[in-house]
Amino acid sequence: MVKRTRWADMDKNETPFAKLRAGYQVYNKTTGKSPHTVRWYDERLELFQRFVGPTANLTDVAIPTARAFIAHLQERTTKNPNNPFVLNKAKPLSSSYIQGFARALRAFSTWLHEDGYTDTNILRALKPPRIQQKVVEVLTDDEVNRLVGTFDQEDPFGSRNFAIIWTLLDCGLRASELCSLKMDDAHLAQGYLKVLGKGNKERLVPIGHRCQEALLRWRDRFRRLFEVVETVPVPQLERRTPHGARFGGDGEAGRRPRPACPASTATC
Repeated sequence: MVKRTRWADMDKNETPFAKLRAGYQVYNKTTGKSPHTVRWYDERLELFQRFVGPTANLTDVAIPTARAFIAHLQERTTKNPNNPFVLNKAKPLSSSYIQGFARALRAFSTWLHEDGYTDTNILRALKPPRIQQKVVEVLTDDEVNRLVGTFDQEDPFGSRNFAIIWTLLDCGLRASELCSLKMDDAHLAQGYLKVLGKGNKERLVPIGHRCQEALLRWRDRFRRLFEVVETVPVPQLERRTPHGARFGGDGEAGRRPRPACPASTATC
């Protein structure tokens, strides 16, 4: 007979960290976080799991372990030491990059507490490292003029790139926000854009006169040249053999017979 035990009374200390991480990923997906945000949290928890080891479980989510992990990141001199396809530069990891791991662990600890895996928020007292404040260098007027002056506005691609650069300079959009803009989001006559940003939040961004002119020029003169013509796929007719096997569908049984290769050739 199965013993009835309440969730609060169960011993969860041996729960594998990989299982907890997967549950937190599902939580982030179902609470409306963007795919980029879901991936951001999971990548940082995966690196923490590698640091702890293959036997990581719930007991490893503790302040001493988290602090040791952060100290390990501060001592590293390469960002991707195990990736042969990335050119690693020998320099310490940035303070903002390391702080992201502390934030991810604290958010993960909050979810563990809210979901009943822990009695308290274990990592609530974990203090993220301070971020080094850097002065942002902005482009001078001469640099802006030289940048936008490289585009031929009478060329379709030049006009498009000119409008892209002016929108970035004038509105301060993220690259992902710019790429997700649609024609319905551009209210050029009224002088603003409707932008979908982080956290799936929309905001209205005003545009200046030169940006408005650049977008109007590209839209009215060249945008139609970039429109993709959608083609409707022609469905294949299915033929059945006397035994019920199909030809023309998916899978081995559904594939059409391939013509034999000539004896004089190695491949078709």
